[in-house]
Amino acid sequence: MCSPSPGKRRIDTDVIKLLESNHQVTIMSGLNEFMVKFAGPRDTEYEGGIWNIRVDLSDRYPFKSPSIGM
Repeated sequence: MCSPSPGKRRIDTDVIKLLESNHQVTIMSGLNEFMVKFAGPRDTEYEGGIWNIRVDLSDRYPFKSPSIGM
């Protein structure tokens, strides 16, 4: 049995950290496609705002940046 690639291990680590954060995370299709809901930071013009973003991590992550959309 082969071990996971460094990119796969990095995705696993980063997504687990995100799941343990205060953000609401919904896994869509495996750990490389998910939705994140987060609130604007306090004491900024974004306070009170809520954002929903979709994140797609390629097989080349972290060497290729994530695709971010709404």
